[in-house]
Amino acid sequence: MTLEQVNRRAGGRRRYNFQREMIARARRAKVRVLLTTYGHKSRGVQARMARELKVSEATISRDVQSLIHPLGHPSARHKSDPS
Repeated sequence: MTLEQVNRRAGGRRRYNFQREMIARARRAKVRVLLTTYGHKSRGVQARMARELKVSEATISRDVQSLIHPLGHPSARHKSDPS
């Protein structure tokens, strides 16, 4: 593989990953609005949001967690992390 091919593939991956990140950010903004509309304590809210946004419940669950814990879940942090 030539250096040009390597660079083109890397550029394609960066572009693809950037597009996915922008889609995820837009979806999380919608999730934030829906959470304020429906509340997050009620039963079935995440399933309802998943249906509305046409994504899986697991995706909504990850989005909600990322909104609640923007730096990652506290229990998932490395033990040497002082915070």
